[in-house]
Order: sequence, then structure tokens, then C-alpha cells
Amino acid sequence: MFNFHSEIALPLEIMAKEESIRLADSEVKADDIETGAFVEVMLSILSKAHKTDKDFSVKCFPYKGKTASEINGETAEELFDEFRVILKTPKLDTTQVITTCPECGCDITEANNAGNGFCLDCIRNGLADQ
Repeated sequence: MFNFHSEIALPLEIMAKEESIRLADSEVKADDIETGAFVEVMLSILSKAHKTDKDFSVKCFPYKGKTASEINGETAEELFDEFRVILKTPKLDTTQVITTCPECGCDITEANNAGNGFCLDCIRNGLADQ
């Protein structure tokens, strides 16, 4: 049987402490997470790790400020699982230039490399041969 406090709130409290996340100038507690700070804490941790994800933020929005009893257990688990995946996904390097796109002249980095010598924008816009 799903238990929000032990399966989500306590692990999230530990993560918040590791990242020095605070709510209203105090340490995050599992009880805070359970009584309405669930989404706020996850988004704060992602922001501090420079791993904000617009789609995830939009998905979380309806649950902002909601208590554990106001969020379906399955939904809470899905959000927490997705949060952990985003947090563990390495951020692509946007600083190290690999080459220059022959079509538009932009710098190609790990983040915008189409893998064929062109940037992703040129591929998406149909400007480069694929």
C-alpha cells in the first residue's frame, strides 16, 4: 500500500537537505512536503541543480500547494519518478564547441548537434540534407 510520507516526503526531505533548499527560511521537513510543499520542493531542487524542465513544471502546476491527501497516490508517484529521472539526467554541454554548422554558421555543441555535421535547428527547418 502506497504511503506518501515514507515513499516520497522523507526521501524528498533528504534531497532538499543535501541541496540546502529552504522554505520560508527554515529547513524542509517531510511534514511540509506532505502538507503542500511537494511541488515547490521538487522544482526548487531542479532549479538549484540547473535542470529546470518546462514540461515537468507545467505537469506539476495543478498540484502546487496541494497536500498529499489532495493528490492521487499514483499521480504523486509518477511526478516523483519523473523528477528523479530529470535530476539524474546529465545536462548537455552547451559551452564546448565541436564545429560550426555549414548551413547557418552557428556553433555546434553537444546540446544542438544533429550528428551529421549540421545543427538541430537547420535539420528541423529542413535547411540541411539529412
